[in-house]
Amino acid sequence: MNYSIIRYTLLKVLAAEGCLMLLPVLVSVIYQEKQGIIYAIVAVLSIVLGELCTRKKPKKIHCLQKRVYLL
Repeated sequence: MNYSIIRYTLLKVLAAEGCLMLLPVLVSVIYQEKQGIIYAIVAVLSIVLGELCTRKKPKKIHCLQKRVYLL
């Protein structure tokens, strides 16, 4: 199994999740709520962790695929 591709993909998903968590921060700023700070901290940590760990792309980018024959 190609663990480097799996790790790379999951960390990219983590960074994208961090970007999407900025939406609740925006809503909490609009409604002047204090809970948005927690979302902002988690979002920034997710983005930073995801982007720092995916700076180095995996060498082997091809995944092995099984051929599926439909009858």
